[in-house]
Amino acid sequence: MANPEPEISPEDALAARSDVIIATGRSDYPNQVNNVLGFPFIFRGALDVAATGINEEMKLAAAHALADLAKEDVPDSVVRAYGGKPLRFGREYLIPKPFDYRVLLWEAPAVAEAAIASGVARKPYSSKEDYIRELENRLSRTRQVMHGVFDKAKLDPKRILFPEGEAEKIVRAAKILAEEGICKPVLIGSREIIAELLADHEVPQGAIEVVDPASDGNSEAYAEVLTRMRWRHGVTLDNARKLMRDPVYFGNMMLHQGDADGLIAGLTMSYPETIRPALQIHKTREGIEKAAGLYLLLFEDRMLFIADTTVNQDPTAEELAEIAFNASQAAGHYFGSRAEGGHALLLELRLEHRCPLEQGPRGRRHRRAAMARPHYRGRDAGRYGRRTLHRPRGLSPCRGSRATPTSWSAPTSSQPTSPTSCCGGWARSKPSGRSSPASTRRSTFSSAASTSTTSSTWPLSA
Repeated sequence: MANPEPEISPEDALAARSDVIIATGRSDYPNQVNNVLGFPFIFRGALDVAATGINEEMKLAAAHALADLAKEDVPDSVVRAYGGKPLRFGREYLIPKPFDYRVLLWEAPAVAEAAIASGVARKPYSSKEDYIRELENRLSRTRQVMHGVFDKAKLDPKRILFPEGEAEKIVRAAKILAEEGICKPVLIGSREIIAELLADHEVPQGAIEVVDPASDGNSEAYAEVLTRMRWRHGVTLDNARKLMRDPVYFGNMMLHQGDADGLIAGLTMSYPETIRPALQIHKTREGIEKAAGLYLLLFEDRMLFIADTTVNQDPTAEELAEIAFNASQAAGHYFGSRAEGGHALLLELRLEHRCPLEQGPRGRRHRRAAMARPHYRGRDAGRYGRRTLHRPRGLSPCRGSRATPTSWSAPTSSQPTSPTSCCGGWARSKPSGRSSPASTRRSTFSSAASTSTTSSTWPLSA
């Protein structure tokens, strides 16, 4: 245990006996015994319940918590921090790594529980689960936000398909989802390969359902349904049978026929390979013209929903309006978030106030949308945070606009809107001489987004 040179080097110990279990105080050998695994988290648990002291029961609880944690699956973030070498409980991994964030979530609650049981806690917690959640919230904003989603999912666990069931990372994720009761994972792929992976990760038999498209009894029925759906696109019954051997197509047909509640894919395949079967089989909801991707960015004081950065490369103003409306709907459904008005500038889209795009995709008026940033180039790059708008090339002040051509301010309720104005300040000038498709792609641009309020910010916040 001596540092930096152990009394018996690991090399000498292995040479004497190949099955020896080694632990040292050095980080370049397996099983580092580091006091950072003990003292900080013992103190954390003791302080949170206002313990009058640290007794043997609390120390033993910390040791047992570390031993139990070592048997759990190691997150990828911890594996990457230690060179990417897989970590699994065994002779070379008996002690959790010092940089493993889970040590806080396992050791501190165990110490606090032991303090309460031994009678030295002056402020015992009401619930161990609530205390663990409080610790998780201290770790990251992401965990705090996702807890609401997980709690909602646990109330009614859904049957979720994973077409990439032969990937080790998917198997590990499915194990966690099943253990925590978030959903009922279904792995799609070769039954033999998946069974071997489940055994390697010590998943109890029957805990996770496996579906093999090659031997599933519904494969022929799915192929017939797909043929009826896609025969005008040249899909024959033989073609459909071949597609049913593809786990992604098979999974989407399961979903279409009501045999599952959701599907998650894209880890080992490209984005087009993932989304194409879904668009061909499910289509879009009635009244929705375009599918779109939605990303969530979490900050300490807000969350931003970004759409669309994955599917539609050059959407029109109408498509942008639809995408923005659907993004705000998704934010409200999953996170209870709502769009709030403000000073963010939208160069290509203007909802409400001087823009005719006031009807939602289903005919209802809507006044809120997701945020978009202007696309400046050259010397104007990076100026979107200012309140001054610099006229892009080829744009001239719109005659019907009531906005000042060189500046913009948030509209107020006292400012009337013009029904004939459509671009919020800038319209494309008629090109002189020969024009290129790029210069005439759009006839109007808009410069700002506004809402029915007079707020000067436009974040999507919880």
